Amino acid sequence: MTSHQLLRLKQVEVKTGLKRSQIYLYMKEGIFPSSIKTGPASVALTGRLLFNCVID
Repeated sequence: MTSHQLLRLKQVEVKTGLKRSQIYLYMKEGIFPSSIKTGPASVALTGRLLFNCVID
């Protein structure tokens, strides 16, 4: 996984086993990196930053 890879929210749910509400709560608390707006109704998270958060 490279630092420039973006993961859609659904991919993050599958990789972490967390639900959307928990992911957003973790972003709010600073546990997960903030999302990046990729379109009018879509967001993504940076893969490497997310991976670092999950394994810590």
